[in-house]
Amino acid sequence: VPKKKKKRKEEDKEKKWVSGVRKWSVFAVYFLKCIEMKEKEKKKRKEKSVSMGKHGRNATASAVYSSYERKKDAEGEGYGTLRTRLGTDSMRDVDHCCLSLQPARDPVVTPDGYLYDKEAILEYILHQKKENMRKLKQYETQRLKYEKDQARLEAAAQEKKADEFVRQESSVSVGVASHFKEREKDTGHASKLLMQDKEKVLTAEGKKHTPLPSFWVPGLTPESKPARVKKPENVVRCPMSGKVLKIKDLIPAKFTPVDASDPNLRHKEERWMCPVSRTVLRKGMDCAVLKPTGRVVTMDSVSMVIRGDMRDPISGESLKDSDIIPLAKSGTGFAGSGVELKAEKAGPAMTVG
Repeated sequence: VPKKKKKRKEEDKEKKWVSGVRKWSVFAVYFLKCIEMKEKEKKKRKEKSVSMGKHGRNATASAVYSSYERKKDAEGEGYGTLRTRLGTDSMRDVDHCCLSLQPARDPVVTPDGYLYDKEAILEYILHQKKENMRKLKQYETQRLKYEKDQARLEAAAQEKKADEFVRQESSVSVGVASHFKEREKDTGHASKLLMQDKEKVLTAEGKKHTPLPSFWVPGLTPESKPARVKKPENVVRCPMSGKVLKIKDLIPAKFTPVDASDPNLRHKEERWMCPVSRTVLRKGMDCAVLKPTGRVVTMDSVSMVIRGDMRDPISGESLKDSDIIPLAKSGTGFAGSGVELKAEKAGPAMTVG
């Protein structure tokens, strides 16, 4: 009997444990379903608020379209022009070439402050000169052909006038005849006579009659003529500023290394510094090149140290205002370029006239 009672107690405990586990599992499933339903309701509410427009979310009936509402609509619905300023991640490093977007091994600077690798800019200048020679040759060929065609057309027109004069002089009319019939007999149709008379009237008034092209009339079928090539300019322009660029205008730039003994200096982020203030040169910093020596310094050093006595603090050479060339900051070729470093995306907008 004691063994049976003990066995019953164990079975009762096991049943209570199983029922408790079942209750907790049901409660856990119910709790998870409640969380899922709340997430769905929140998502629906958010989608509904976005689709309701500028006044649905703010619950306001103001007649003024506030800047907050404009900003919210631009971000949520793509309304209006979106503007953002590019960060330093979209900007090239101080020593990167504007053409190759890689660290310049032999950096040179243009008078406008754009930095290039010497090999890349010389290759670009050589390519542009060859392209200008090719365009000039194409222009000369087309010009000679055009002059020959014009001379041939003038000769044909003179010959036609001479034949017409000979034909009129050799023809002898006997008796009185209808002038209209003679003209119709010569040209073939009365409509051509009307066109000729119209052209004469327009010529006398100083106007030019240009018949519209037509694919059905053989005489008015449009022709496919090659486009005339304009005379190319025999100069090379800077790929960034668009101004005339010459090899003699390139100024060698010298960067001061942070650690000159490091062989892997070019692959590090902090590799150059200002020789005056010993500040590490980073992305987005305002820098300048001193033309006589080619040293790259920060604009803070220029304003606080160099402009005081207008001398190079390292070599002691005298400087002019034109000898201080600010380096142009620009984005990469994938983000944009220019001084403002702003990106814009035009969207639909409503204007009230």
